[in-house]
Amino acid sequence: NFFTALSTFLAMFHSMNLGLAVFNLIPIPPLDGSKILFALLPQRAYGFILRYEQYGMLVLFILINNTCFIKTFLFFYNFNKTIEIRDIVIAL
Repeated sequence: NFFTALSTFLAMFHSMNLGLAVFNLIPIPPLDGSKILFALLPQRAYGFILRYEQYGMLVLFILINNTCFIKTFLFFYNFNKTIEIRDIVIAL
């Protein structure tokens, strides 16, 4: 049925957007959450963290490749089957 497929697609699209929004709020320097955190920090702490901002991408890469980290953000998906990491990699 077309409407069943459309509603499934929209539900998955909504879940993915919500998951990406939460992911983007993680306070690691390449993500937007770090900009929010930096705006709330005092000037002295901002200068300290600014020195380590260059390593943020490496930290993010390590976290993304960590299976537990990925499974934490998969709670947005309500599938009947278990999602494995290889399914995500194949989808990318």
